Amino acid sequence: MSTDTHAIHFYENDPFLVHRVAGFVEEGLCQGETVVVIATASHREAIESHLWHSGVADLFPGRYCGLDAGETLDTFLADGWPHEASFLSTMGRVLLREARGAHRIRVFGEMVTLLWENGGPTAAVRLERLWNRLAEMQSFSLLCAYPMEILAEAKHTQPFFDICSAHSHICVGASASQSLRL
Repeated sequence: MSTDTHAIHFYENDPFLVHRVAGFVEEGLCQGETVVVIATASHREAIESHLWHSGVADLFPGRYCGLDAGETLDTFLADGWPHEASFLSTMGRVLLREARGAHRIRVFGEMVTLLWENGGPTAAVRLERLWNRLAEMQSFSLLCAYPMEILAEAKHTQPFFDICSAHSHICVGASASQSLRL
């Protein structure tokens, strides 16, 4: 992933997502970046297990931060809607805290997926746009992920296009080489 990108990956299954995100984390750590993973407990645990088994976690202490997606999301939602000032404050502080001493920072987040899955495709679009707003103020690269199955319903056509338009890169399926640059 290049500097200051906001990429989205539509994935087919959890093992693929874990593999993709673990690679994203490893790449960042090897490039001297600090990495923040904001994921569900099961995904975060699987990603961290992969990092420990590969030996990468031992090599880069203090440059990885794992946060719970639901708990983090709750810090800036107001009636199920992402509140701009709260989001910018909360996530801005997290990025500033974690970026200490690092030249670059990269983030994986699936808070948008939680919003979408809980009936809020419009709220997910709003959060994607807030990430872009934060990127105007701070430098970081962001990878988002959505399971392909949640995008299957025809009633979500416009939110799907809105989600895609909020990203600089779109990856579908098994390989990041299948990405589209927007």
